[in-house]
Amino acid sequence: MEFKGTKGKWKAVKLEKTDWYPERNEIQFGEDGECVCEFVADDNDAKLIASAPELLNALQSLLKSTYPNYKTLDNSIHPANLALKAINKALF
Repeated sequence: MEFKGTKGKWKAVKLEKTDWYPERNEIQFGEDGECVCEFVADDNDAKLIASAPELLNALQSLLKSTYPNYKTLDNSIHPANLALKAINKALF
């Protein structure tokens, strides 16, 4: 399972109000500030979106190291299954 989206470090950037748009956040990546998501109104949502690639990577690493046999677990509420469900939601 590999993230096939925009690679690189994402960051939330606060954009000032203009004649056409209210104050808002933009999610950018890379040195030149390429846009991942153009309009995020809430600051907390912007922080969460900007951290998504790092959170996904951390969850995948944690799942693999903590539960090496996670695919054989039958309990649907087991933390490993909940983690796998969240990973699949992000990747598929």
